[in-house]
Amino acid sequence: MAPHHRCRIPSYLATAAALLLAFLLPPLAASQWQNCGKNGNFTTNSPYQANIRALSSTLPKNASSSRTLFAFATVGTVPDIVYALALCRGDANASACGNCVSNGFKDAQQLCPYGKDAAVYYDLCYVAFSNQNILSATGGGNR
Repeated sequence: MAPHHRCRIPSYLATAAALLLAFLLPPLAASQWQNCGKNGNFTTNSPYQANIRALSSTLPKNASSSRTLFAFATVGTVPDIVYALALCRGDANASACGNCVSNGFKDAQQLCPYGKDAAVYYDLCYVAFSNQNILSATGGGNR
């Protein structure tokens, strides 16, 4: 009978692989997905951008202080009206929820530059804004 040869991974390779995974997994866990809508664009320093800024300063506080970790708000008037919502995972604490929503607004504007319609999905929260009513059955329908 022929001897069986076991394929052994040298310990230094196993350690290197474990370290590589340790460095790669945290960024993957924090990664986000975005959805840039097709509702047009706004310009720099426009009333629409000012309305997004207003919502980005109030919605993180509203969501993190809500018992349901959810907030919805509207700022402005047509054609510069902005609807926004934020929802945090139920097991998030208030601080983590507020930080996630705040980062969501920043990232949505970077990932969908000047887009009137954007959504960012994280493991911990969801943030969206649009010039269409996101919660309406007929508006903001790409979510």
